[in-house]
Order: sequence, then structure tokens, then C-alpha cells
Amino acid sequence: MRLARMKRRWQLKKLAPLLNVTADTVINWEKDGMRPDYPIIRKLKFTFPELVDVSPAMIYKDYPGEPKTLGERLRKRRLELDLSQKELAKRLGVGIDAIQDWEAGRTRKNDLKFEKQLMEKL
Repeated sequence: MRLARMKRRWQLKKLAPLLNVTADTVINWEKDGMRPDYPIIRKLKFTFPELVDVSPAMIYKDYPGEPKTLGERLRKRRLELDLSQKELAKRLGVGIDAIQDWEAGRTRKNDLKFEKQLMEKL
């Protein structure tokens, strides 16, 4: 993000309002290794198209490593597709609460057949 900003010769005070955050927040992302939440990442990708090809693991602050559960696999796939929970829910034809529950591990459905059907829809 910092490289993209510097390439455009933008000061922090120009980028921060575009993202609806403070300059200090941008500094934290750039220097302290903190990562923004999903809505900010979407704005960053729109603002800096060159970030679109950056690995999701480098961008998302809580990107799952090697997923072990259905929720982790679903979240990882959703982030790879650059979808919000709301967008994924619409794509799968379920409510957003179902996506939130699945990703948080709050589901009784944990069988391979269900997961296969779910992932095939993506």
C-alpha cells in the first residue's frame, strides 16, 4: 500500500479521507504491519488497481493459513474470490447469518457431502 501511495506521490492526508480513516490508521497499516478490514481492502483495491493481484494472505489480517474446518475453508475461498459475506450469501442463495455461522464454526453441518455441495456452488 505504501509503495502504491508513494508511486502516486500522495500524502497520507490525501489517502486517509478516501478510506474514511485517519492518517494515523494508514501509518499503522504501512509501518506496524497491521492490516485493514475487508471493506477498507475493497476501497484500497479500487484506489490502487495494482493491489488486485496481491496474495490475499498478505492483505487480510486474519486470513486462514491451512484451513482445517469447513468455516476456515469457506472463508479462505470467499477471500480468494474477493467476496464479502453478503455477496457470498447471495451467490449461495442463503442468508448472511448462515455464512457468519459457518465461518465462525457455529453449524451442525460438518459433513463432507454438504461441504462438497457448498464449494461446488462457488
